[in-house]
Amino acid sequence: MKKIVLCAGLASIATGVAAQSGPDMMFEGAIAYGISTDFTDDFEYVTLDFSLEGQFPGSAGLGYFLDYESLAESSDLGDNIDALYYGLTYDVGPGTLQFGRPKSVITDFTDGPRYGQDPSFRIFLSSFTGSILELLTLDEEDIYGLRYDGNYGQFNVGLSLHYSQSADVTLSSAALSYDAGNFTPFVLVETLSEFGPGEETRFSLGTKYADGPFSGLISYTMNAAFDPDLSSLLLTGEYQVNDNFEAGLTILQIDGGGGAEEIYGIGGQYTFDVGAYVRADVTAFSSGGDDPIYNFEVGYEF
Repeated sequence: MKKIVLCAGLASIATGVAAQSGPDMMFEGAIAYGISTDFTDDFEYVTLDFSLEGQFPGSAGLGYFLDYESLAESSDLGDNIDALYYGLTYDVGPGTLQFGRPKSVITDFTDGPRYGQDPSFRIFLSSFTGSILELLTLDEEDIYGLRYDGNYGQFNVGLSLHYSQSADVTLSSAALSYDAGNFTPFVLVETLSEFGPGEETRFSLGTKYADGPFSGLISYTMNAAFDPDLSSLLLTGEYQVNDNFEAGLTILQIDGGGGAEEIYGIGGQYTFDVGAYVRADVTAFSSGGDDPIYNFEVGYEF
């Protein structure tokens, strides 16, 4: 459990979905307290996440964005692990440019419902199925870049480039999706180059699905950026039972060439009309070497 808890520091915590907006600004976020336990070892934590975006008054398409995500052990809030993304946006007609420290386009394309999502499980999701930018930003504070998101009919295109001068590392990401009604298939490519002995590239294929109260995501990723024989399969889905309660599951299979490991998650969240919520998740591992992890969380979305 201690090793898993250590991984929790690498987690990217999703922001809340309740929005407050003004004429030229949107602000949303969540704050929560939780406990992750296998009934042998406990990890109590606090999260604070928010995002801000808007347009400058009187500007011709010039705007700004700010995303902040943090996790800290509840007994030591000053020793938190956080991620900060910020910069300017500019509307270029069929798309939008972001300058500064934007998120990777892959992060948005693989965003979907997550369950069994105690903090220790989020690191697996971000490492094996999403962008590796979140891992790089933990060690490299001077990562900056640019990003383009464009819409061309039923096609959506995303490109992002990040560079760290101190580490001499460049991360290039590209995404393409097609709006086919309930399904949105996509292909993702990400390359990490250190301008040295070689480049590491990872590929993902998948689709999102949404129909009434159901939503989900399935993706297959070849993780050559970690190991030539490493691949992962992610299946996650959500059912909106009513206006207040939602439930879902997540299955992540990691195949390292020498065998596969499955990680299963199931959970639910009840949100009160005032924005407060309670949540419970369970994460289990097919290897049997680790006990299931139980996660309980209370929070407020704004």
